[in-house]
Amino acid sequence: MANIDLNDHSEMAAIRLVARRGNHAYRARVMLVAAGLATLGILSVAGALLTWML
Repeated sequence: MANIDLNDHSEMAAIRLVARRGNHAYRARVMLVAAGLATLGILSVAGALLTWML
C-alpha cells in the first residue's frame, strides 16, 4: 500500500500533476484513434464511390 503523508502539500501537488499528465496522454491517444477511424471511414467511402463510378 502507498504511504502518502497528506500534510505535505508539495507531494500531493506532484501526485496531482502526474495524474493530470497521464489523463492528458490518455485523451490524446483516444483522439488519435478516433481520427484514424474517421480517416479510414472516409477513405473506404471514397474508394467505394470510385469503384462504383469506374
